[in-house]
Amino acid sequence: EPFLHPQLLDFLGAHPDCYFQLFTNGQMITQKVAAELRRLGNVTPLISIEGREIASDQRRGSKNVLSRTLRGLDACIEARLLTGVATSVCQTNIDELLTESWLNEFIARGVHYVWYHTYRPVGPRMSQDLALRPDQLVQVRQFIVRMRARMAIGIIDAYYDDRGQALCPMATGISHHISPRGDIEPCPIIQFATENIRDGESIFQLMRGSAFLSDFRELSARATRGCVVLERPDLVRELVIKHGARDTTIRGTAMAELESMTPRASQYLPGAEIPEEH
Repeated sequence: EPFLHPQLLDFLGAHPDCYFQLFTNGQMITQKVAAELRRLGNVTPLISIEGREIASDQRRGSKNVLSRTLRGLDACIEARLLTGVATSVCQTNIDELLTESWLNEFIARGVHYVWYHTYRPVGPRMSQDLALRPDQLVQVRQFIVRMRARMAIGIIDAYYDDRGQALCPMATGISHHISPRGDIEPCPIIQFATENIRDGESIFQLMRGSAFLSDFRELSARATRGCVVLERPDLVRELVIKHGARDTTIRGTAMAELESMTPRASQYLPGAEIPEEH
């Protein structure tokens, strides 16, 4: 949670030439904090909402999660911030979230955009039973395409191009991930690295010159247009060993977690492409 960092607003203010998207649960965004974000002018809060009351409490392991989050969301909108809502779609909330009524609630609140993630079973306590089936992945894509052309809200879809072909932001070179300790990782769920932003060169040069990242992009793109972690955890393991990449997690169990993964379908489903309607 970025707002736990006591110097977050100072960091944002020190970089007026950058624009930041803050993934947050919203519970620490008071009217005062929102007003300061408005003054800074270089932040869009993306607030995580996993469903209505019951689903939110189950996913976050607490009580009254939704009401506390909505207070932060409303504070952002009242401060006239460009504000989004992010949701990880899984088995327990898909029927609730893929509806016009769900989007209309946010439109009525003044939310500008939404971002549907699909749950990825990774990490030390992965829940395979929450992952979506291939037909449900197609259902999510169908819903997004249909709503994009009909609803007065922006909808982000990070997993497909305009023709409906699956893509991986890491494999296509759109993005990589930098950990809180500065390790340059292929993506947020591949927590291995051979470079750190403090290694002396610019971040741009480090990313461009990294044999680890280059190999990851090329080999994963050859293996799938989708998520190489889900489809080919064995390939990820081989690349980590080949480059001697270090585990960048605090827990230090990323390799064991990788070895315990069962290959499963990702968004790459040839023959089920759904192009944009507009």
